[in-house]
Amino acid sequence: KDLDVQVHDNVLTIKSILNENEIDSKYKYIKRERNYSSFNRSLRLPDAVEGDKINAELKDGVLLITIPLAERSKPKKININ
Repeated sequence: KDLDVQVHDNVLTIKSILNENEIDSKYKYIKRERNYSSFNRSLRLPDAVEGDKINAELKDGVLLITIPLAERSKPKKININ
């Protein structure tokens, strides 16, 4: 829920915000630290990808992003006569 993946103008952006503010009411705290961190990466994609068909999957803490190539950019076999 804290992970955001976007594509805009052939730029893939991955953002994450970790904000741990949960307080366990069964303990009395003398000192408590709060954790906050953010992550932001942007990658320029080549023109030869289909941005509308990009798929992202999060499984066991690993983010897998599949970026398909456009048909026009795939190599084409040319037969020799």
